[in-house]
Amino acid sequence: MQTLPITRIRILIFLLLFFSVNLYALEPIVLENCNNLAVGKYIEYLEDRDKILELEEIQKREMGWTRSQKDSVHFGFTTSRYWLRFAIQNSSVNSQDCILDTAFSRIDLIEFFHPLEDGSYKMIQTGDTYPYSQRDVDHINFAFKINLKPNNTKIFYMNVSSKYNVTNLDPVLHSNESFIKNIRDQAMVNGLFYGFMIIMFFYNLALFVQLKEIVYFYFSAFMFFYVIYFLGIQGTAYCYFYPNFPWIQNRDYQITIPIVLFFSTLFVNTFLDLKTRLHKGYLINKFILIILVIWFLINPFLVVDYFLKFSFHFTNTFLLVALAVTFFNSIYLAFKKFRPAYFYLAAWVLLLLASVLRLLQTASILPANPLVQSSVQIGVSFTMVLLSLGLADKLN
Repeated sequence: MQTLPITRIRILIFLLLFFSVNLYALEPIVLENCNNLAVGKYIEYLEDRDKILELEEIQKREMGWTRSQKDSVHFGFTTSRYWLRFAIQNSSVNSQDCILDTAFSRIDLIEFFHPLEDGSYKMIQTGDTYPYSQRDVDHINFAFKINLKPNNTKIFYMNVSSKYNVTNLDPVLHSNESFIKNIRDQAMVNGLFYGFMIIMFFYNLALFVQLKEIVYFYFSAFMFFYVIYFLGIQGTAYCYFYPNFPWIQNRDYQITIPIVLFFSTLFVNTFLDLKTRLHKGYLINKFILIILVIWFLINPFLVVDYFLKFSFHFTNTFLLVALAVTFFNSIYLAFKKFRPAYFYLAAWVLLLLASVLRLLQTASILPANPLVQSSVQIGVSFTMVLLSLGLADKLN
């Protein structure tokens, strides 16, 4: 049996090590300027199921990393901690001050590690289980300041984990100017949306007071609590209303969703005359109302990890079931040529299309332009207009 010479074995080992290191080499983001640059595709991530890995060990690991294939990095509802890393190469001759915007406002814990000149790392710890004041950048999303020296490459690390929320990131690098512009654009869209919803709320509340029609009260209450829900999901409510109460921030949507569904179900029962025109649908909605009341009462007290996960999935599943029931009720009544069902069905389909557009953008299938990013606000606004027209047509 022939054996390979020692020299050849050494060369073979060297080549294997060389190519394995290059195989797992981290591709840097070559940066000339950081104006609205999506960095998701440059991120590599590693799952830490037991949450035991520390930065020193993570830095030594070259195996086990997975390269993100999209601009969005979504892990869903998981109890695992995820480590992320990305490299930035500043190819300009000037230092650059950038801001990394995660474009998400509901992550329980984020630890961001910024490299320093001496090779050590500065850790910034934040998340919505911490007071709002603990953020590196005063913004509804989690954002971090990054300083890049000229003609230099640095590796950044981050770990994220959530117990109360999904773990999603849509990371974008901004210059200070583009970050401010992005905030200004978002503020304009949200200001128009909230202003419109407030006007619609008071308009329909005034009609309730004047006409004594209970359907207007249900519609007004539905709009009011939907705005509260939306403020919470966006992180705006945490920023302005309860910045020192993380518990509320992590439970607000599980409290507001049942309330929104409760008043929307009462509105549908009255608007579509289900009690007289589709009694089975009315009985199903009564059962939904009972479940919503029970769920609203017990949901805030589910603190064990298992029940938190169950609560999250139940809330979303029940939401889909309730919407599906309402959708089929409206289809049935539309076929029966009941005019209010036409308005409701059109409004429902419009909101569904807006939500699909936003989901496609989140999945990196559609580009992240302002129109798509604002599709939910636009869809909800037109939905409210259609339902108001339907109410006016019904009463006339």
